Amino acid sequence: MTDHSLVALKLNNIQPERGPGYFKLNNSIILDTQYQTQIKQEIIHTVQNISDANPNTLWEIIKGNIRNTTIRYTSFKQKETRKLKEKTLRDIEKLQSQLHNTGTTGKASIM
Repeated sequence: MTDHSLVALKLNNIQPERGPGYFKLNNSIILDTQYQTQIKQEIIHTVQNISDANPNTLWEIIKGNIRNTTIRYTSFKQKETRKLKEKTLRDIEKLQSQLHNTGTTGKASIM
């Protein structure tokens, strides 16, 4: 007889689900006044609605809300920039086409 007991340990190699990774803020967006306004409003709204939380929890919630607002805002800005770029390219193509169609006669009605 012995005072040692056999202990069996089985480990499963379970891979945790990976999230979206870390959040990295593009510093240039901080100068955008529309973005600044949205962030200020988000902070005020969060503090008013969660005033009874402890300061650490409130800070974590504010950071999460800033992250979400930033992602939403930058996505919106990217779409707007892409639309403007596409419109500009269409306008350039239209002008080039008009220039090509007029040839050397000189006069063309632009847009």
